[in-house]
Formats: sequence, structure tokens, C-alpha cells
Amino acid sequence: MTSAWRVRLRTSVRVETLPRVGVALYFDRCPNSGLECLSEEKSKRLDGRGSEAASFARQGKAIRNRNRETAASYARFGRSEGTDPAGAFPVHPAPTPLERGYPGDRSSPSRVQSPVTAVKGRAQPGSRMPAALGHGSSVLVGVDGCRGGWIAVSDWGGSLDAGVHESWLSLVGNTKPDALIAVDIPIGLPARGARACDVDARRFLGVPRGSSVFPAPVRACLPTGSYEIIAARHRRADGRGLSKQAFHLLPKIRELDEYLLEHTREISRIYEVHPEVSFATWNEGRALQHSKATAAGRAEREQLIDAIWQGERERLWARVQGRRCRPDDLNDAFAALWTAVRIARGSARRRPQAMETDEHGLRMEIVA
Repeated sequence: MTSAWRVRLRTSVRVETLPRVGVALYFDRCPNSGLECLSEEKSKRLDGRGSEAASFARQGKAIRNRNRETAASYARFGRSEGTDPAGAFPVHPAPTPLERGYPGDRSSPSRVQSPVTAVKGRAQPGSRMPAALGHGSSVLVGVDGCRGGWIAVSDWGGSLDAGVHESWLSLVGNTKPDALIAVDIPIGLPARGARACDVDARRFLGVPRGSSVFPAPVRACLPTGSYEIIAARHRRADGRGLSKQAFHLLPKIRELDEYLLEHTREISRIYEVHPEVSFATWNEGRALQHSKATAAGRAEREQLIDAIWQGERERLWARVQGRRCRPDDLNDAFAALWTAVRIARGSARRRPQAMETDEHGLRMEIVA
């Protein structure tokens, strides 16, 4: 007598072995779970003997193993409200290998449980965001700027990939059109004054990490020009000067701003994050002690990353090394990806609590 495997959708992920006389000939993907399950209407009974039955039994065993890997992948990030009705799965179901769009059907990158499945440290200001129910994509992308353009770490339903893209158009062109993207760059820009999200993020991080959150430039600074011209323009509009750091980020701010204003439907799937806010939230609500530019700081951040994606950081660094990016750029992209997972689950928080938008309707918020 053979066995067939069925995944039950309850309050937690379980894979049960149910004895039956026959095995299923067809396997379907359970909606909103990314797991494969038996297709009752297509299943047939076999006599339990012969090569045909043995072949289907092997297929069933392979599917059971893949489901366990998928369940382990979901368990890495814990459970939260705002997922599927059963509360067990992220909103974005895992794709089939063909849907992933690139070779390599890797299972869950790690079975290691995250050391931070809930924020237990300091109180977390900010309002909880609803799950990103409108996307329906299995692809989550974390993005950081780098000298080579944009470095992106993508989770294609449990299989990670990374790349450096010279332009934002190249980045979005190399992922699914409905992928959820978390990016470290200011999105909504004020006409004058500081954004509440920047003030809130600096307060949350404290000294010294709060200094990594620089004030976003005002919208009047977007037209190109020298530092002296744009700094004077910023002072006329706002009364404050413009930091050199903000000036050097203006090309990327301008690039994404132009894209969003030309593709307004994309606004709902692209979120602004800040790696230090993400890492602090990841670290039980406590800002990391050391600068990311130091060996100790890299070790702090990589310990968090490796606890979830064991071995993936080194593998992906080998893919992007030499593409005008640094290890801390890759670490920041991982932090953005971790936040994208939380956005999809509905456990992310936005700063400030009351959402603000700029004059074009772009959200002025930092999500973690």
C-alpha cells in the first residue's frame, strides 16, 4: 500500500502523511501558500504495485520534501497577523521553477531560525502596516545604491539572487513587474523643512547611529547643477544648507523620482527603507553599536544576515564582487530584503505613525 501526502492549512505549517490505497497522479499548488498539495479531483487510485505506482510514490516524496523546505523558509520569519486567512503563510506565494525566471531551483536558503522573530527590546514607534495584499507576487527585492548603480538582492520564493544594475530601469526590467521592492533612497520629498520620518528615524536610532539618517533634500534641488548652485537653491527654498552626502545621492533620488512620477501605478509596490533602522529593528529594537564601515560593524550586521540566510551572503558576494559595490552595500540590500519580507507579511512599521505624502502623492515614510 502506498502513501500520499497532503498539506493542511491551519494556524501553523504541517505536512502530514495520510495512508491511502492510491497515490495522486497530479499535484497542484495550494492558493496563497506556495506549497504543493494533492489535486483531489484529478487523483486516481492504483493497485499499489508496479513501476507506475512506484514512480508516483517517488514524486509524492519529492513534493513532500519541497513542502518541508518551503515551510522552513516561512518559519524563518515567524507568523504575524495580516498573512493569509490561516495566518500561516506570507502573502506572496512561492513560484514554480519556471516562474522564477532564472536557472537554479534552490530550496530554502537556510533552516536556521531567525534570532529575531519579534521585536522585544525598546518600544517600537510607528504604526503597523497592513500586509501588501494587492501585489500577488512571490518576488521580494531589497535594493541599495552603490557606485555601480543599484545592488539588488531578490527572493524568488525562497531562492536568492543578486545583481548590480546600472540604472533603475535595468533593475525593474530584470525582476517580475509586480515584485515588491524595498529601497534605501528617499522617495517622497518635502517642499521645505525636514521630513517627519527622518526625524523619527534619528530619534529611534539615537547616538551615534542616528547620524546615518541625513535630512532628505527638498524637491527644488532635483534639477541638475553644481554643489554650490544646488546648495544655494536649497537654502533659498528651505533656509537650511545641503550636506555633501545628500548632494551625491541626488542623481539616484532624481532617477527614482522620475520613474515613479512617470509610472504612478508602481508607487504602491515600492517602499523606502533605511538599513540602519532595519538592522536596529532586526536587533530587537536596539541600534547596532559599530559603524558599518568598520570590521566590527560588518560582523554585527553579517551575524544577523547569516542567522537567516546561512551561506547566501558569501555566495551572492561572489556574484557581484568586482561590479563596483562593497560588502556593506550587499549587507544593506539584505536589510532592505528583510524589511520587504515584513512588508509582505504585514508586520512592518512605518515612520511616522501618520502617513505623510509630498505634493505629488509620494509617501514620505521609512518602513522597517
